[in-house]
Amino acid sequence: MKSFRMVYDAEGDILDVDFRLTGEKPKGGLELHDNIVLWTDAKKSRAIRLMFISYTELLGRKEVILKGLKNLSLPQKRKLLRILTQSPVDEFVSCIDRQRLRFKILEADLKQMVKAA
Repeated sequence: MKSFRMVYDAEGDILDVDFRLTGEKPKGGLELHDNIVLWTDAKKSRAIRLMFISYTELLGRKEVILKGLKNLSLPQKRKLLRILTQSPVDEFVSCIDRQRLRFKILEADLKQMVKAA
């Protein structure tokens, strides 16, 4: 697993995960869901940042549908699904049904992440 910075704002219930440990700036952001935003590099080949708003509420849901992917072209959708289903993003979301864009938000388990590093 690559390194990342994770910040949880309890007052706002926001989990912000920054996968870039360099000065690289995100080139594009996509609202995957009303409460989930993913920023990628220019080629949409890797995650730069992932933010969950109302994180504890998202954890309590059986699933979330990433409707932000629905109107993308097939190549863009495939690139983003690849990002979402690979490390390090798959530590925070789990794909339930790729076709229907159904995902489960995972609880950030810092102890498990440290073991995997």
